[in-house]
Amino acid sequence: MIDIENYIINSLSTGLQSVQGVFVKSEYVKNISQFPCVLISEKTNTVYKRSSDETIENHANLMYQIDIFSNLETGKKTQCKQIASIVDNIMSNMGFTRIMLEPIENIEDATIYRMVARYEAISSKAIDGTNYIYRN
Repeated sequence: MIDIENYIINSLSTGLQSVQGVFVKSEYVKNISQFPCVLISEKTNTVYKRSSDETIENHANLMYQIDIFSNLETGKKTQCKQIASIVDNIMSNMGFTRIMLEPIENIEDATIYRMVARYEAISSKAIDGTNYIYRN
């Protein structure tokens, strides 16, 4: 399996340090206690069939979901969009393509604004262990 999840999490965590007080998590959190909050999760990691052979996975289709939450009294939508813009730049620079960015109704707590972005790419691992990311 081609696994670059830690690379993605570390890149986003580092890039989001410019956002004051941002709370970055890579595992599901039922009740978010710190805001703004960014949840990063790998949703798909499948063999890219056109490049596989009998013995090895040469490339993988990857999809990551980024959930962004804000609980500001005013400006929460703006804050989510600012964070989404930073995430978009980071993911794009790594070679990912955004396939979705939309507000999602937060049924649990209507005072929290939520945006969800999804990104796709194809990744490969060279013999020396170097990972490469290609736009899908």
